[in-house]
Amino acid sequence: MASDYLKYVYPAPLIDDGVPRATDLLQTLWVAVVLIIVRFLADHTVLPLLKWFLGKYKRADKASNFFDNMYIVVWSLGTEVLAIYVTLHKNGGCKPWATDACLTGWPNHPTNLLQRWYMILMFQFYLHEMVGSCIGVGTPLKSDMVIHHIATMGLVSGAYIINVNRYGIMWQALFDTSNPLLHIAKGLHALDLPQLEGTKWAAFASFAACFFVCRVAAAPFSIIYPAVTRSLGVLPRNWALSLMALMAVVCGIQWVWFKRILEMAAGEG
Repeated sequence: MASDYLKYVYPAPLIDDGVPRATDLLQTLWVAVVLIIVRFLADHTVLPLLKWFLGKYKRADKASNFFDNMYIVVWSLGTEVLAIYVTLHKNGGCKPWATDACLTGWPNHPTNLLQRWYMILMFQFYLHEMVGSCIGVGTPLKSDMVIHHIATMGLVSGAYIINVNRYGIMWQALFDTSNPLLHIAKGLHALDLPQLEGTKWAAFASFAACFFVCRVAAAPFSIIYPAVTRSLGVLPRNWALSLMALMAVVCGIQWVWFKRILEMAAGEG
């Protein structure tokens, strides 16, 4: 029957608001498959049209890079709007400026449907980028991005399985604020059109400021401090230490990236 089939692609916990389970991430692997198919189709339909259009400005060779970034802009804008909404209205009071509620009362946190789907969508997006990079669909990932994606997928899946979704969603809402600005700036830079020079640098300056505030300056207070001071007293020790190790990798990469941002600004300013 149809209902018997649907349970494999739309797990019961996502319907009846049950407790998050590791099997939810396995049963929704179809989301990553769909994203890979969508990207493959876009590469073979939208991208050729973009190359034709940019050819009028002698920028056809820039189309792939521009398209890669605009693809991520569309996704990151949608998921960031969702993350901010959930953080402000559906996250049990856990916010970047009010972190006490992120772990208080664990493990008895009710997990609503928006929290579940946000975590699952983010896990499957990173997975689709990893797999796509391996099979030649989408953007090829560099080594630092592979490390970032693996660590982030570990954090997302770990947070989901042990139900620290409040903390995970707040973190991603904070960090991912800069993503749309980053890829808008990268896309404009890829086009290298003189008439967009001012817009490109305005986008880059906005990204750099947002990156510093949300990923560098806010991380010690909103991410690192509650993890170090509270997680060992609330979570099982092995889970707390594992998540903190992954957290150290992800937060450490932010400093490496910010150093690169400053070098870019100094080199081309």
